[in-house]
Amino acid sequence: MYPTFEYEGCLHHKGHNFIAGIDEVGRGAWAGPMCVGIVVIGLKQVDSFKQYDLGKINDSKKLTALKRSYLEPIIKAWCADWSVGSASENECDEFGITKSLKLASERAIRCLNIKPTHFLVDGPNRILSGDEQTNIVKGDQKSIAIAAASIVAKVSRDNYMKSIEDSFPPFDFGSNKGYPSYHHRRTLLGYGLTSIHRRSWKYVADLPWP
Repeated sequence: MYPTFEYEGCLHHKGHNFIAGIDEVGRGAWAGPMCVGIVVIGLKQVDSFKQYDLGKINDSKKLTALKRSYLEPIIKAWCADWSVGSASENECDEFGITKSLKLASERAIRCLNIKPTHFLVDGPNRILSGDEQTNIVKGDQKSIAIAAASIVAKVSRDNYMKSIEDSFPPFDFGSNKGYPSYHHRRTLLGYGLTSIHRRSWKYVADLPWP
């Protein structure tokens, strides 16, 4: 089962010219930022979809890193507009998940050149005021716009975590991207916190730090 244009099509019929898919990555990571991706599509993108090699677009978690890296530049070339916003690890600690998600989303929206008239948002969180938002549980598996946003956000965050890997060599952030793993857990126990760890996340907070 792959995502479709069902939600986007309904909104187009209601007069919405540009619809944005929104998805986040990094919610469950112990280290690094939380990122929100936005992909904007109009009728032109729906019509031209088959001209691009995007037939296997899906929730980024269902794709290999190689497949995501292949699709990401195609998505950027195909869509009407795109952006990525982030909330730092310190902001995640200070504000918590919900407010940090809203903050990263607002930053991503401000970077858009095209103003969408409606947003399709993965999951239950209300991140926008008013009625311009539709929440879709497992939206990255149902909406092409959200699936595209999940890929753009995932590749952006993964590339960032790879770029800082050499600054924190024991943690292998290029591989685990800051997410929970056996190696990450053992390295935390042996080396302690780095400057990019989220100190309020449960496992990290429960460790016996000095």
